[in-house]
Amino acid sequence: MPSTIRNLKKLVTLDILLAHFNCGLPTTIFRMKHLKYLILGYDKTFESNKCTNLNVRNEVYLPNVETLFAMPGTILKASSLQKLSNLRELTLYETNNQHINVISGKTPISEKLQDLDLHFTQKFNWSNLSQYDHLASLTMRTGFDFPFNLDTIEFPPNLIFLNLLFMKFTEDPMKVLKELRKLEFLELLNCEYNQSIPMDFSGENSFPELQVLSIYRLAVDDVIPELIVDQRGMPKLNKAWVSEKLIQVDGNRNLDDIVAIKLEMLSDRNLIQASSRDSDGRVESCRIHDLLRFLCIEKANENNFFFNALHDRHSNSFSMLRRLTIDNTSQFSFSKTPKLRTLFCFSNSREGWTLIPNEIGDLSRLTFLMLRGRFERMPSTIRNLKKLVTLDILLAHFNCGLPRTIFRMKHLKHLLVGSGKTFESNKCTNLNVRNEVYLPNVETLFGMPVTILKASSLQNLSTLRELFLYEINDQCINVISGKTPISEKLHYLELLFTQKFERLNLSRYDRLASLTMEAGSDFPFNLDTIEFPPNLISLELSFLKFTEDPMKVLKELRKLEFLQLSGCKYSQSITMDFSGENSFPELRVLLLYGLFPELIVDQRGMPKLNKFVCSQKGINVPERLREIMEVP
Repeated sequence: MPSTIRNLKKLVTLDILLAHFNCGLPTTIFRMKHLKYLILGYDKTFESNKCTNLNVRNEVYLPNVETLFAMPGTILKASSLQKLSNLRELTLYETNNQHINVISGKTPISEKLQDLDLHFTQKFNWSNLSQYDHLASLTMRTGFDFPFNLDTIEFPPNLIFLNLLFMKFTEDPMKVLKELRKLEFLELLNCEYNQSIPMDFSGENSFPELQVLSIYRLAVDDVIPELIVDQRGMPKLNKAWVSEKLIQVDGNRNLDDIVAIKLEMLSDRNLIQASSRDSDGRVESCRIHDLLRFLCIEKANENNFFFNALHDRHSNSFSMLRRLTIDNTSQFSFSKTPKLRTLFCFSNSREGWTLIPNEIGDLSRLTFLMLRGRFERMPSTIRNLKKLVTLDILLAHFNCGLPRTIFRMKHLKHLLVGSGKTFESNKCTNLNVRNEVYLPNVETLFGMPVTILKASSLQNLSTLRELFLYEINDQCINVISGKTPISEKLHYLELLFTQKFERLNLSRYDRLASLTMEAGSDFPFNLDTIEFPPNLISLELSFLKFTEDPMKVLKELRKLEFLQLSGCKYSQSITMDFSGENSFPELRVLLLYGLFPELIVDQRGMPKLNKFVCSQKGINVPERLREIMEVP
């Protein structure tokens, strides 16, 4: 590289990533004031200052730089990091403790930093990235064989992408990672694990936004540890089995009930291990050995049962595919897959929106469709999927409103929408579509706004088993509380209240075993106004405001086994009284998250309690609870 490179006063981008030089690079490139994008590579060497015949200081001075890719720590000193206030992307190898101390300082090296890649060559004590609000993508890798403890890292609050490479873990990394509330993509590449410790992905609040999980081992004989996976009743697994017609109709029994029976059979034969069960006794989370997983993948490939377009886009057998995973619908022609039954679409684009082609409506055999990521719109041709049983757009985001025709798809059984979605007006659809929801066979409605699911439509959902409603109003409460249940089969109900109500009567719902209630506004919540289901087993209360002890009402629930309170507010004058001979006779699990008042516990109340989780630190916990207490 000629030293005259320094004369390019208007040079903005210098990309030598794939270039190789016989001689060292001139260090003058690190003092080119107009440079914004400097992309080097890992194999570069540099001249000493004596070779340049210039009076060049050792420090890097790039006041306008936004991207520094593959910078060696021997050149980019820790002191220079503090002067890169415009930096958006940084890849730094040979990272040492001095660099970590500067990056972990009270003030970010750059408020604009979005992408950070660090290559560690030595063990460090602490790394704090919590002050980097805009940091969305983080990659960490090690060059030496030393144990890597994730407890020593404070992660960015808005992290979306995390890549961990060539690391050695002596403890389960998921203990820390599952707390990353906004993480959507997680990759572990060629890491070493303590084989005696499984990786635990389970738990209701674990990885709430995770969409893509990749675990690779480069050596054939290497194995990953046992995985513990929790799908909260495995709704996606169940629905995928049904869509593949692996589960056949058996008399009058519901297909999901048959799936639960099949899972029990697998558990009884030790092909899977049930690690937890839901309030109805069904398998909620399970473990599967990696050898069995590899066998399933091998057999699926042999039978052309499954295809992953994320890794191979040049298959010659598209026409026979039944199950497909793809990461970019814009570049895929669905006309090649006429027999497709199950489709998983991921959009991993950080900028812009992925287009779903209209020809998706030509998949006449499609029964299962799941979308994850950012999409421009949902094509109106979705209405042509006459056999679609499951539509899951829970973690999908759309630039345009959803077509209302999805609410009149007669064969649909499971519709998972999610909050934050907008919908087209009827004028936009160019169809004569009534405002009412008409889903005569629907069993699951998750994340439905009452602006769409009107109170009058609720009365027409007689097959409903699971319902999550938000922005709930008085009209919906009146229908739910009516003399006749909206569905005799209702098993799970979740309600998000945005306004105060007078009374809610659920006493007629004999099969309702799981209830979740959450408030989106700060109003006093009085449990005396609620008549609970007679056979309630699981109850979760979130972000409610109590002016009286809620246990006065809850301790009378004779069959309650699981109780969770999260982020609730309490008047200072109240205590929570769990005592008394007839208090919570069947309660087994008590979870308290957030701040809560003094607890009153004796030896008579909660006789079957065997698990107590408390997130509040420094509180005086009664001795009986302390014996079984777990810290989340």
